[in-house]
Amino acid sequence: MDSNISVQLVANAGIFLRYHGVGILIDGLFRDAPAPFLSPDCSVRERLLQAGPPYGPADHIFFTHEHADHFSALETIEYLHRHPVRSVFLPRPAETDLTKLLQVCSAAGVPCHLLQHDMPAAPIPLGGDISVQCFFTRHLDALYAHIPHVCYLFSFGAQKLFITADADYRYETFDFLPHTTLDAAFLNPLFFNALSSKRLFRGSIAAQRCFVYHIPSGADTVGAGMRAMLERSLSRWDCTRGRAILLEDPAQQYLL
Repeated sequence: MDSNISVQLVANAGIFLRYHGVGILIDGLFRDAPAPFLSPDCSVRERLLQAGPPYGPADHIFFTHEHADHFSALETIEYLHRHPVRSVFLPRPAETDLTKLLQVCSAAGVPCHLLQHDMPAAPIPLGGDISVQCFFTRHLDALYAHIPHVCYLFSFGAQKLFITADADYRYETFDFLPHTTLDAAFLNPLFFNALSSKRLFRGSIAAQRCFVYHIPSGADTVGAGMRAMLERSLSRWDCTRGRAILLEDPAQQYLL
């Protein structure tokens, strides 16, 4: 049986993973990302909602936090109306009303796991040899420190993928990670820059592949500055620390 994990970008920090026929969608159901971040274009969104290629149906849906460039309750409801899903995971939001989403999940018989700070970080089985561990971490920037934010450590057999989204790398050390090399870590450009420069980040992440995602548009000053910073980070990246891969084109597929 093929043991590859397929990685496909939706947009921004939205990624679709597939392993042994099981689809896992993370931070991929949203429509109106604030500038400079990107929303799925119409064709990508429609292929995703129709479970068409290259995505296919999602069995499990995960969100790291409630911000509009990662999560939309309405988009999630639309997806649930179209497709049977085994589970939905998200941290209990600080600001977003989930009443309608919870009603739809209940009517469809879909468990909606509202993750809480005091929950254990034990592996949660997702079927077969797939499991996930959920770790609450602080959101980057003091302005958003009150927003519940979760990092996910997925295990696909012996392979491990770590999703960091908008975790505050200046505050978090990720000492909860196993003392082994990850097969892949997903990092935004700011986190990758901290890892590349060996400044600001006091912890350590060892990964065979570092997928840089959540890459902004260069259409405004903020986005252009972040993209220029990313180019500098890539130019000084030490390849012995793992392969760095830009994840910014939904047409590209990566196999782990």
